[in-house]
Amino acid sequence: MKIALAGVGAIGSHILSALLETGKHEITVLTRGESVASPPACKKKHSSSPNLKYIQVTYTDATSLASALPGHDICISTISSVFAADFVSSQTALIRACIASGVRRFVPSEFEADPSKRTDRFDYLVAKRKVLDYLSTDPEVREKLEWSIFTPGLFMDYYTPLDTKTGRYKSSQSLVDIGFHPIVDIGACKAELVRGMEGRKLRFSAIADFARSMAKAVDEMEGRWPRVLRCSGDDIECLELVRVCERVRETPFEITWRTHEDILAKFAQAEKANDIMGMFKWGFPEFVLGDDFGWGDGEKSALGDILDLNKVFPDEKMQGLEEFLRKWW
Repeated sequence: MKIALAGVGAIGSHILSALLETGKHEITVLTRGESVASPPACKKKHSSSPNLKYIQVTYTDATSLASALPGHDICISTISSVFAADFVSSQTALIRACIASGVRRFVPSEFEADPSKRTDRFDYLVAKRKVLDYLSTDPEVREKLEWSIFTPGLFMDYYTPLDTKTGRYKSSQSLVDIGFHPIVDIGACKAELVRGMEGRKLRFSAIADFARSMAKAVDEMEGRWPRVLRCSGDDIECLELVRVCERVRETPFEITWRTHEDILAKFAQAEKANDIMGMFKWGFPEFVLGDDFGWGDGEKSALGDILDLNKVFPDEKMQGLEEFLRKWW
């Protein structure tokens, strides 16, 4: 199979590794620059692969993209941007290029939770919603392009130590520091919970496990895919997350309990100061309270049918959170 991969940053580098390790595919990386755009570990690992090539493109130019796509079976986008308008224009250009080039399947840059449950509180999430709306409603897309999203939940890697030299999480060597600790600061043995969060569930995946699950789907799933392909290594309540981390560190954690009004006020302060990291930190509890990172076992989403890859590929073992964290602490 010929696969086009747009972007090989934090998530894309793991997807690239997993696809190449199958030895079954020819992969073209569409990049804004030369291959050094990949995280160092990824670049070093795959620099001599005969099944890999890089093509420099302009992400917002459908003509530039279309020139690189003929003959490809699937295009996977992992493009990200801090600028919402750039994200929308690059994704829509890539979609138009796929149609123009005869690419039959597209995977948009999502890779979080089911967007039908998501609260689009930030500009980048509003931008993602615009892309999904475009895919869902554009007549030519509906006629000529299949598309599906992958939902791994929250990456476990955000709870592993940071490499102080690279600023990346040690378990990944591609995911960069997100600037805050989601619920638990496992290094400091501290946790912050908002009243009402303790029983809310979170889905977790190790990023490398998710990438292998995705590669397995690309390898073995024939015919039309469901709209949502989900997988996870664990599904636990927020308070149990704290308990897991306590067991891993073998010490009780200091838990700070906050009110909903408190985090709303802190979010407003961060928003007023244009403190993006502060907005992410204080906005995260809202996602948890809204069950954005938790889901049941249903087979339907507002986007369409859901397929659970854990059930489709039961031998493709994904690590549980405690098992994973014990390797790093």
